Amino acid sequence: MSLKKMTLISAALLFGSFQANAHNIWIEQTDGSDYVVRFGHNPTEKYPENKLKPVQAVMHDGKVETVSTTYKDGEAYFVMPENASIILLGYDNGVWSKLKNGRTVEKNKIEVPDAEFSKNPIKFSKNIVKWDDNATKVFNTPYELVPMTKPVAGQEFEIKALKDGQPLEGMKIAKSEEDPGVLTNKDGLAKFKAEKGANKVYAEYKLDTPDNKEYGFQQLEYVLSFDAE
Repeated sequence: MSLKKMTLISAALLFGSFQANAHNIWIEQTDGSDYVVRFGHNPTEKYPENKLKPVQAVMHDGKVETVSTTYKDGEAYFVMPENASIILLGYDNGVWSKLKNGRTVEKNKIEVPDAEFSKNPIKFSKNIVKWDDNATKVFNTPYELVPMTKPVAGQEFEIKALKDGQPLEGMKIAKSEEDPGVLTNKDGLAKFKAEKGANKVYAEYKLDTPDNKEYGFQQLEYVLSFDAE
């Protein structure tokens, strides 16, 4: 077996272990005119307001504006701006450590130095609500998924993964949290087959942080959502 194939298998096993604990953020329209920021997977979970970063809207003219939100019953609600093309979300879930007894607690490795590991789970989401020129642009978030072309139902298209605006190799791109998916290449590119109607692209990446005193790595979950015809 080639070294490259062994590396890909190891990466798939690693990301498979992440999937069991994966939590994501995305938006859904409510029964009324509001939208809600969802967190978790199935079922969704409530979350503290301070962990959600300000909700941002990319307007049709390309300008990025902060969207006013109302926090109630453990979730954030907002009204979609009339000329919004994209909604950008960010969420920092703090630092979590796995203890030797198997429990996971919201403490860093300074507080529990004998923990098996300490991690910082972070979440990002790009929700394309109107397909225009903004959909293929970069908006300089710490991590980002950018469609290279407008997706067509039943066809593959390329998605580029970026970290701080640079191509990111080795990010897993998948159609669901359970899907083994594929890894982005050295140019940050991976192919994804769109389905008719609503689509969600799930992405994961592990960034080791050996110089950080509070945690050993960042665990990223990312969702790119769009409609395809």
